[in-house]
Formats: sequence, C-alpha cells, structure tokens
Amino acid sequence: MLIHFNNKIKYWLTFNEINNMSTMSWNAGGIKIEETESVKEKAAYFQLLACAKVVSLAYEINSSNKVGMMYNSHFGSGVFNDTITL
Repeated sequence: MLIHFNNKIKYWLTFNEINNMSTMSWNAGGIKIEETESVKEKAAYFQLLACAKVVSLAYEINSSNKVGMMYNSHFGSGVFNDTITL
C-alpha cells in the first residue's frame, strides 16, 4: 500500500487505537480476554514491533510521509483548539 499510494497519501495510521490491547485485547489484536497477561503482552509487543517496521519502511519509501497512530481515550477527554479539555 505504501508503494501503491506513494505521493497520493501523506498521512498514515499503522493501527487504529493501538492502546486498546491493554483493555480490549480481542478488539485490538484478536486475543481472547481470558488469555494470560503474558499472551497479551507478547501480542502487544509484536503489534508495536510491526508498527515500528511500517514507520521505518514508510520513511524509506518517501521521506515526507507522516506516520502516526490513533489513540483511544478511555476516559473521554477531548482535544479542542490544541488544548486538552477535561
């Protein structure tokens, strides 16, 4: 995708709501809720490793790419005009 859409897409997300592995492991990584913490930690590790590899590849393909992640705010605080409101 990075090569196919090169110069057409500037902003990329690697994983949607990557922090959900800690609280919603099934949604974030297909890991059953009743799995051990060790299994969840390994899954999170490999998800973060994959994310880092994609970021590296994205910049290698096109140094002007912008790569980030979508964070899920479990507590509902929002960002408005660059100011966090509680």
